[in-house]
Formats: sequence, C-alpha cells, structure tokens
Amino acid sequence: MRTLHSISSAATETGIGAFLLNQFLVAAGAFDEDDVRPVARKTFDAAKYAGLLSEIPTLVGPIEMEQAIGATRSQFASLAADGVLVPRIDVPTIKSPWRVSDGLALVAELKKMAVPVDPTDKKWESIQRAKSRSSINVGIIIAAIRGRKIQLGLRTDTTGYGGLCVLKVDVDGMALKTRSVPSHSHMTAAAFDRSIGKRGEGWFEKFSAAGHTPATNMPHPKWGGLRTYVSQADQEAFHARFVTPSTLSKEIEEDRRGILSKLKAAGIAPFAPNGEDYGRLYLRNEIKGIF
Repeated sequence: MRTLHSISSAATETGIGAFLLNQFLVAAGAFDEDDVRPVARKTFDAAKYAGLLSEIPTLVGPIEMEQAIGATRSQFASLAADGVLVPRIDVPTIKSPWRVSDGLALVAELKKMAVPVDPTDKKWESIQRAKSRSSINVGIIIAAIRGRKIQLGLRTDTTGYGGLCVLKVDVDGMALKTRSVPSHSHMTAAAFDRSIGKRGEGWFEKFSAAGHTPATNMPHPKWGGLRTYVSQADQEAFHARFVTPSTLSKEIEEDRRGILSKLKAAGIAPFAPNGEDYGRLYLRNEIKGIF
C-alpha cells in the first residue's frame, strides 16, 4: 500500500491535473502556499489525504448545485455568500468546489421543520423574497428557522429549496429587531489566513489558541456561538512579531522565491516552538539585517 504520494504521482493515478491538485492540497494544509518545489518532489501522506483525492472528482460547480437542491441562481448565491453552504475549498480559480451532499443535507434538514403550505397562500414568501423585501440576510433567516424563532413552510407544489417559505409577519418582526443590532468590522480568522498566505484549514485559530498571538473571540453576528476573529489590534500584534514570505513580499516588493532563498542562505529557520509546525512563519526580529 502506498504511503507517500507526490503531486505528480497522485495526478497520474487520479487523473486530476497537477495544478488543481496542488491548490486542494495547499488548502488542506499538506503544503505551504509558498512551497515552490517541482510537483514530482512535493510529497504528502497518501493515507491521510486519500479521502480528499477521491472526493475532488465528485465536486460540482454552482449550476450542478442549483439543480441538485432545486434553487435558482440568486437563491444559491445567497446561501453561499452567507456561509450557509460552504465550498470544500475556497479558492476563486476553482470552478467546482461544492459538495452536492452538503446541499442535499441542508434541504433535508429544513424540510423536516417545514409545514405544508398551499401555493396560493399569500401570507408566505420564499426565503429569497424575504431577504429582498426586508434586507435581512438569508443566513440570519435560516438561523432563526433553526432556532425555532420563525416558522418554516414548504409549498406543496415543489420539493426543493425554492419551495421553502416563511411567514411575512415573522420576517417583519425580525426586521424590527435587527435594525438596532450593529455589525462588527473584525476580520474572520479564515480571511486573515488568506491575507498572510496561509491556506491550511484553521491555521490562525490553532496558532492563536496555542498562545502565540492574540485573537478576539466573540459571537457570530448571524448565527451566534463564539468564533475567532482578528481585530485591528490583533493584526498589528501579529505583524509586529511575525512575517511570512507572503507578507514580507508585500512589504519589500520582492519575489517570494528570492525571499526564501535569502532566508535559507542566512540559516533562518521557521518559527517552531516545542516542535510545533506552522509552516513558513518567521520571527521578525530574526530577519533583521537580511532584507
């Protein structure tokens, strides 16, 4: 049984293009985004990522997802924009990042909570129509449905997501309550990961949880529950102490390959306290005089 794969060997066995495969493996944390080795030399644990390799060919694009769950383009776009449905990989260049099973599971979950509604009943409106009329995000509406705060119906003439509907009076009541609730401007941990060139899942959350840099835990503005965010002060604290090839490239306007070569030549090792692996992350005070 194979224990190691290279991107090259995995691409040959699976029929997945090496460029596409590399993007998925970077997002999964197998490689750092700044790893510039040739595909034949970029090796990874075959067993650990076997599930990912088998899953990639099954992923679909937006049109297939819309058809699978019975949603229009705007309905699906709202579900994606509000994080109700999350792609398997969040990379703009990948056109088929969605699991059909996630969409079907969402529709099945909601249908269990829905009561039958006659198609001619004007007291109800689709979730998307409720969003347009009230300016309340679909994510907030679905969170309220899940919390049993508003009632959900299903038009009897359809079975997909497009047939799900809510009472107009419930939505009007939500609008009155949410107008006075301020939003926050903190960056999500995932967005911060991307801004510093880290695409391994949950990188900043793990890093901050280990006590290496501050983070801000606060309720999610739509769905509640404590989440990890990165305030402006948190960002400044991180950048004051650490650099990545990506952030340093922006600072000094030098190619990341040149940066990595200089770090290697100077014998600067990545920040790895107690053997912890955070990829290509360096202490700022250790690179002084090199750039």
